[in-house]
Amino acid sequence: GTGYLRVEEIVAGLLEPEDKGEEGLKKRAAAEVHEEAGYPVRPEDIQLLGGSFFLAPGILSEKVFPAAVDVTDVSQEEPEGDGSPLEEGTQLHWRPLQEVLEACRRGDIPDAKTEVALTRLLARLR
Repeated sequence: GTGYLRVEEIVAGLLEPEDKGEEGLKKRAAAEVHEEAGYPVRPEDIQLLGGSFFLAPGILSEKVFPAAVDVTDVSQEEPEGDGSPLEEGTQLHWRPLQEVLEACRRGDIPDAKTEVALTRLLARLR
């Protein structure tokens, strides 16, 4: 089979023990957007995109809390990253929402959280 050294995905991160409730989720999301994409956004600008979900219930305990933020008028800085091997060689790309969703559905982007989050965002924008 094909190995996956790189997988295109949305900005994501892991919750820390201090990230409690809706406020904690928004704070963590804002921190990840700044760290991974270089956009200094405020926690209050983060929109949660519905309920959380498991990618593989019974197999993985990782729970996903989809969120979005509008960075249209935010100046981008150099992304700092967190120094983890998972972020080495990260490249930021902007693509039209529909194009990314089609890539997910074809299997070109094999990341379920990206497809679910973007599908929810698209529903909210409509």
